[in-house]
Amino acid sequence: MSNDRDRPYRGLFGGPPPPSSTDNFLSDILKALQATTPPPPPPPARLSLGALFNPQTPSPAPSGLSGLLFGLPPPVTAAPLPTVPQVRRKVFFSFYFEGDIRRSVIVRNSYRFRPGRKLPTANFHDKSLWESSKREGEESLRRLIREGMAGSSVTCVLAGTYTWQRPWVRYEIARSLVCGNGLFTVHIHNVKDPQFGKALPGPNPLDFMGLELRPDGRANICELVNGQWELFGLHKAPVRWPRWLAKPAVNYLRPLSSGARAYDYCDDDGYNQLAEWAQLAAHDAGRS
Repeated sequence: MSNDRDRPYRGLFGGPPPPSSTDNFLSDILKALQATTPPPPPPPARLSLGALFNPQTPSPAPSGLSGLLFGLPPPVTAAPLPTVPQVRRKVFFSFYFEGDIRRSVIVRNSYRFRPGRKLPTANFHDKSLWESSKREGEESLRRLIREGMAGSSVTCVLAGTYTWQRPWVRYEIARSLVCGNGLFTVHIHNVKDPQFGKALPGPNPLDFMGLELRPDGRANICELVNGQWELFGLHKAPVRWPRWLAKPAVNYLRPLSSGARAYDYCDDDGYNQLAEWAQLAAHDAGRS
């Protein structure tokens, strides 16, 4: 199941970041949320006839680190989005707790500071509960993740520098495939941690997870290890092929990132667009 496009990432960024202090955690988060809340938009400017006949053309989105290393197409950005039904979504967030807890809190709670408006996707699950339960054992952690994901229709992978390395993030991605959830990535390295500021960009975790088409039409969940695709050890049972991912030939594999959308929280205005991204992912997966 090897793929010539694939290259090993192991050790690309070195070891994990040093553990951060939790002193004044809530105070730091509150300050960061208030500091990153954008000001209200200015009133619309009056358009001239010249502007009407010479509209500005938006510049193309950069391909990002994953695109450079894998030769994949650029990530799909947030604008423009097709019109999809607005439904209150239960969104499951997957992220690396030790590396990105503060950034993830800022992303998930920024809607609380939006004047006069809240996200329709306010039923968020906090993965920190499961990361902190590792001491209870692997099977207990699997159970907590399954229970936390129950009832959700969308999984949002919050990607920082080291998220792609985390085995339990990969397990949550696999469980999302089992549940038939919509799936999308939001890069959060540009979100300022109140203690450490911005971080180095990391690859898309969905570059390292893929599906192999079986002769019976179902899919084997695979992961990329040392440049080779292997059957995912934490979930070996086949799953239904998702509608948002194009099928390859039988016994061939396609990375999840080739079908799931990816965004940058800062560059693509996640403050205002996160709910719409979740709606679109659910629509792509056929979740009503």
